Amino acid sequence: SNTFLNVELAYDIYDESLTQDIFLNDVINRTVESDLSKKYVIIKTDHFNSRNENFVTESGYKGRFLSIEKQYGAVPNQYHFKYGEKIHALYRTVNYNISESFSIKPGLRFEWVFYENDSRVYYSNQSQNAIPFQTGQIKLDYFEWYPTFNAAVKLNIFSSINFGYGKRVNRPEFHALDPFPKHFFYSSIDTVGNPELNPEFIHAFEFGYSLLKSKYKFNSSIYYHKITDLILWDEGLVSDSLSLYTYENYGDGNLNGAEINVKVSPVTNWEISVSMNPFRYDVYTDNNDHEFYQGIVYRIINTIDFERIGKIELNGSYHSPHSLSNGSIWPNGKTNLDLAFQK
Repeated sequence: SNTFLNVELAYDIYDESLTQDIFLNDVINRTVESDLSKKYVIIKTDHFNSRNENFVTESGYKGRFLSIEKQYGAVPNQYHFKYGEKIHALYRTVNYNISESFSIKPGLRFEWVFYENDSRVYYSNQSQNAIPFQTGQIKLDYFEWYPTFNAAVKLNIFSSINFGYGKRVNRPEFHALDPFPKHFFYSSIDTVGNPELNPEFIHAFEFGYSLLKSKYKFNSSIYYHKITDLILWDEGLVSDSLSLYTYENYGDGNLNGAEINVKVSPVTNWEISVSMNPFRYDVYTDNNDHEFYQGIVYRIINTIDFERIGKIELNGSYHSPHSLSNGSIWPNGKTNLDLAFQK
């Protein structure tokens, strides 16, 4: 039996000054300075226990303590948004090789989450109305557990199949919570965060097959995601010349699709990767509406490594015409090409 303990501590302070546009009820071009201060601490302990080469357990604790504050304007106290987060997590996994060709890896993680945000967004000039976005303090405390299960079957020395299930969480990022308006695109579109956003939870299932040869690799999988409290953008019209985007928990959603990837190495320093990803996204809103989004994405990565000269990488993607419940986008498809050189 081999046992060892790993302990990690990370602490970081990050400060940034930005300049951004704001929206004041009418389409007014105004630039305001903002100061962002971010502090976080991560404490992590991992305990590994290997009884033998076929049975390995891992357990541990991870604590994350995050504090972000953003202040706006010439008088910072009149524009501020604070976010605090404390997450305590305990986990355990077991890696068990039942036979030479069959292995499983179940796991379980428990999380206790405590977070709050405090938004105070007012415009100091009383001749203008206060910016009409929610202000105040919001707290959210919850406990959640996340099971996982993975299994792999080795068919022969070249190929295998695998199955995976996992529950996971997608927490809103800071910009999605911050209710202060900002221009992300151009002057006729404003984006504001929603401090009332809840995290979305995902149950992910995947079944895959892989084949490994000396000159090529083949991987394929089908997947299904069941999503609750789905986070999506919501568009509203403020005026004839200004659209407002924010984030909302729409309801539930399903994402299903497949991924196929082939990597080929014609010669030692040349690798080509081609992939295809057909998918369909279904959204079921709280008012019983149904929306969908589907299409196919193709990608190619061509890498050539010249010794003593450098590496050339050509990336390309093609998005097929995508169908939506209320129409379509990219009727002629969409193509992207990128060329990079690394010395």
